[in-house]
Amino acid sequence: MSSLTHTEVNSEGLHTLQDELRALSGTLNDLYDTLWGDLNILGEEWTDEKWDEFSEAFKDDREKIIELADKYKDWADNYIQRKIEQVEDFGNTNAGIK
Repeated sequence: MSSLTHTEVNSEGLHTLQDELRALSGTLNDLYDTLWGDLNILGEEWTDEKWDEFSEAFKDDREKIIELADKYKDWADNYIQRKIEQVEDFGNTNAGIK
């Protein structure tokens, strides 16, 4: 069994991943906005004290959606971008990157 000593990648594949991560981040933000709007409408219709309990119990999970969206965007804009720049600096000549 042989071991990999380097990785071959081209910037096109990294750009595709970067675009998909940014799109996923945007989709999660859109879903959060929709969820938040629906919850606000529900809160206007739900008039007893159980609304506050329900809303508070769901708050942490709502915030995780935003955290995940931010992490995907950050990863695309920073980590993946640095890798793209490394590959492009090597001239896309199938050079390995670390």
